[in-house]
Amino acid sequence: VHARLAAVRPGIVSRDERWWKKHTGVAARSPYEKWEEPFYAVHRDADGTVDGLIIYSADGKWSDGGQPVNTATVRELIAATPAAERALWLFLCSVDWISTVRSGTRAPDDLLPLLLPDPRAARPVTHTDWLWLRMLDVERALEAR
Repeated sequence: VHARLAAVRPGIVSRDERWWKKHTGVAARSPYEKWEEPFYAVHRDADGTVDGLIIYSADGKWSDGGQPVNTATVRELIAATPAAERALWLFLCSVDWISTVRSGTRAPDDLLPLLLPDPRAARPVTHTDWLWLRMLDVERALEAR
């Protein structure tokens, strides 16, 4: 799914096998990073081909009155089609006892605000550039510094 998305969306950072193993709990992380098994969900198109993936975690918080105030935090949401992305967001926002969804790092043109009944309900918490570059002429770039 990631490779399909990278083929149609400029700027997607490649992910090698080591990255996937580290972020799915297969490979050991640093001793300072505690691994907590997340939840996984996939979306399949009408032909049964996987075209979306969401990895998220949920905390177990309850109010003093016994009401759930759980937050679902998206670790990864990869969708090769807008329909798959919409379905994955709908799924996550429909999980019982989740009152807040943290989307993680999203692109400025992400579909999420447009999928909500009120687009202003999506509140940016952090503004970062997350700009990745591939130097084509390293020597010239370093000389210009």
